Amino acid sequence: MIRRPPRSTQSRSSAASDVYKRQDLPLFFLAFGARRIAAVDVSLHACYFSELKRAVLRHLEWEAALRFFLADLVPARGFLQRRGIPWRLGARERSQLYGLVRAALSRSARDHWDRRLTHTEPGRSPFAEFRGLAALCFLDHIPYLAGKEGYETWRETSAPYPLLNLPLEHAAAASRISFDVIYCSNVIEYWRDEDLASESPGAFHPRLGRFLGHCMDVVAPGGELYFYLFTSASSDSFRSIWHGTAPLRSQGWRGDVVEMSYDCGSIAGSRFRNTLLRHRKPASS
Repeated sequence: MIRRPPRSTQSRSSAASDVYKRQDLPLFFLAFGARRIAAVDVSLHACYFSELKRAVLRHLEWEAALRFFLADLVPARGFLQRRGIPWRLGARERSQLYGLVRAALSRSARDHWDRRLTHTEPGRSPFAEFRGLAALCFLDHIPYLAGKEGYETWRETSAPYPLLNLPLEHAAAASRISFDVIYCSNVIEYWRDEDLASESPGAFHPRLGRFLGHCMDVVAPGGELYFYLFTSASSDSFRSIWHGTAPLRSQGWRGDVVEMSYDCGSIAGSRFRNTLLRHRKPASS
């Protein structure tokens, strides 16, 4: 959820335009000059990981940050070696790097990472479960990882922001301020999958409808609501979601569909097809 800066504010990182859309969205928007951000994730572990990434960005140099997060991850081996960075990291050295950022974490995040970094097996990354295959396919396209210049730019623009560990619809319902942008990364796909896997499916569209109702209240006039979907615009999943967002368009919101197709550099012959669904609220609302 984002509040924009004054219109005169310019983008400070042209490199950020190529960011892989799933990763580090608060940092991405901050690099583009967002004035105020609130990040929401239903996963407590994901919130702790986001908090750690933010602390690392502010307190470690680029090479140290890469080694801290990516060393001992086999899929990241080539990425590190192309940059002349050792891909193995001893437990003691990782602990020393962690000591440089630990004070910047909340108490609960410190407790979480203290336990994880203490009990990691030698030669195994404590971040393996957080760096999925899809993310590792696109390391070269994450600006603050791919090069020192991008890292320094994102470091300069980074700033504290609230990390809320609760369902997105609850955050929208409880908000007492308006936002210029609400960006949802595949959240409603999870909702749809949960509904299809339930014993009594049929709750997806009512749940989506309630969330859209909250968004109508908290998105500022002229503001935008985005859904990034890991499915193609020709899929049954997308058609169900498009149908579910009809209440926005019935209230005068403009709906746009942006289809994306791109190769996966580390998996020969693979191609990803995703969709960005955008709705803009009328400026006169």
